[in-house]
Amino acid sequence: MDRLQERLEQASKALQALRELTDVSAPSLVQRDAILLRFMLASEAIWKAAQRYLQERRGWLAQGVGPYIVRSGIAR
Repeated sequence: MDRLQERLEQASKALQALRELTDVSAPSLVQRDAILLRFMLASEAIWKAAQRYLQERRGWLAQGVGPYIVRSGIAR
């Protein structure tokens, strides 16, 4: 499996894990912390997938720009 596909699958799994906790109507403090952690992990997985996509499909190399990669991918 190529690296882009791995990144896309990781992002999908991270989003699914986040969705599992967002259905809680009155989360406890522990559940809120879990939701925040899963959000952070999903965000990181998504921008890493976007970075890999831009590198492989667009020939664009970027390092250290984090979430700006997602915006660049959307704008292109």
